[in-house]
Amino acid sequence: MLVADRFRAAAGLLITLGAMSACAGASGFRVTPEEIPELETGLARDPDDASLRVRYASALFAAGRCGDARTQAEAAAAGWPENVVTPLVQGQCLEAAGRLAEAVDIYASYLRVHPDAAGAAAVRGRMLLAQRALVALQAQEAVLREAEISARPPEAGVVAVLPGRVAGGEEDRHAALARGLAQMVISDLSLLGRLRLVERIELDALLAELERAAAGRLDPATAPRVGRLVRAESVIQNLLVIDDGSVRIETLVTRGPDSNATIETASGSLSRLLEMEKDLALMLADRLAGPLTPAEERAILENGPESMAAFLDWADGLLLEDRGDFAGAAQAYRRAARIDVGFDDATDRSRAAAAAVSVIGRSPSEVIALGSQAERAALSVSGDATRSALAASAFEVAPLGPELALGGMGGVGGALTPGALQTTPALPLDVVLRILVRIPR
Repeated sequence: MLVADRFRAAAGLLITLGAMSACAGASGFRVTPEEIPELETGLARDPDDASLRVRYASALFAAGRCGDARTQAEAAAAGWPENVVTPLVQGQCLEAAGRLAEAVDIYASYLRVHPDAAGAAAVRGRMLLAQRALVALQAQEAVLREAEISARPPEAGVVAVLPGRVAGGEEDRHAALARGLAQMVISDLSLLGRLRLVERIELDALLAELERAAAGRLDPATAPRVGRLVRAESVIQNLLVIDDGSVRIETLVTRGPDSNATIETASGSLSRLLEMEKDLALMLADRLAGPLTPAEERAILENGPESMAAFLDWADGLLLEDRGDFAGAAQAYRRAARIDVGFDDATDRSRAAAAAVSVIGRSPSEVIALGSQAERAALSVSGDATRSALAASAFEVAPLGPELALGGMGGVGGALTPGALQTTPALPLDVVLRILVRIPR
């Protein structure tokens, strides 16, 4: 097995068994806020010791000193760029301060450079939850400022593809199918650089907020309202009429506030839905972005799954994820990826949903511990010399004192929210790892 594969396998194992690992301490030093003076002395002697600085950042974080913890975490990244503690300390401090957009940027920046780093799953999980908390907050603010935002002109090239509606058929199964169709259209049109597609979760959050504000009653004017709130130049919505194995797709396209809506219709057997979606995407691309180059047309036709079975499982995953069932979503995405091994989006979403499961309900220090445990496991299988060094290194999982906590588990999936910074007695799994690695040259 390649070293990189062993890294990933170990990371996945430790994320899955994180709670069990918290009970498996070895002799060594505990990282607690009380150790801060000792860590400061050690760093004064050896300011370039990145592993010691990571530990120092963790101790400051456990003490609730977010400003100092972020500074030390950033400094640690200079000597150990792939360490997972830096983004988790910085991001979770920003989440606690209500600075969700900045937290998402921190997580995304780390994952762009180190997508397969050991412990990256913890970062991926926090990013997914922070993104959903952010779009929910933005939706609330947008609805409160609806009159102001709606008065602004739409932004050129911005396209909103609303969740599809279904008539006939099995409600849950075909609700997922309509959601999958909308996401595939978003994915296809996103391949054209001259269009900017509004993310599906942003539109879902706006629809949910409008429904909440209307006490559960949405009217036919809701779709145009959503378009204005995201300042979309074009709004697309599909109606799927399903009857006895056949499907008719009615696509409503509205361009600009003064434009008349147009309706495009396509019909066929349900088994041909993927072909019908590609025809729809090419028609919309030509209408919204102008004539396509051969390369653009080919990119759209090659995008997404080749198997209808994979598409249906993937669509189920989208619906489950949007309902907050990340475990069910991860399983559905995984099934889709097994059926169609080239369906990269299913693989990516499976990883993200599984990562979200690993961090939901965990305190910030537990999240850091999960990432750190995976890092240590990966190092332990990286080669004989490294394993020997780690075997002799000091390592312990130790409970912490008062720390940053989730105030009432606010936000989406336990995301930190404004006002959530407080102290609380340590939970049994509140941990920060000390990893001292000495690799022979």
